[in-house]
Amino acid sequence: MFPYKPKAIVFYCGSNDLAGLKTPEEVFSDFQYFLTAISQHLPEAKLFVIGVKPSPSREYQKNKQISLNNMIRNLSDTNDSLYFLDFKTFHAFNIRKS
Repeated sequence: MFPYKPKAIVFYCGSNDLAGLKTPEEVFSDFQYFLTAISQHLPEAKLFVIGVKPSPSREYQKNKQISLNNMIRNLSDTNDSLYFLDFKTFHAFNIRKS
């Protein structure tokens, strides 16, 4: 995607990683690696991250999903180019940005 120089990226990650038995910390570390690459190659781009959404078929992962979402949400509070989209409480758009 780097050659296209997008101004905004919408990204969803985590649910399959957690289902693949990665810990929330491992998935978050992978996400930070991705975020660093975006910051280096596309410093003007905004990154919109869709939080892992609850799924009845993955109810057993609920605590891991919440943990990962909280890590990304907290990071978005300190990073001006990162936006966390919480569809768990979706009504229109619940974009969290302080």
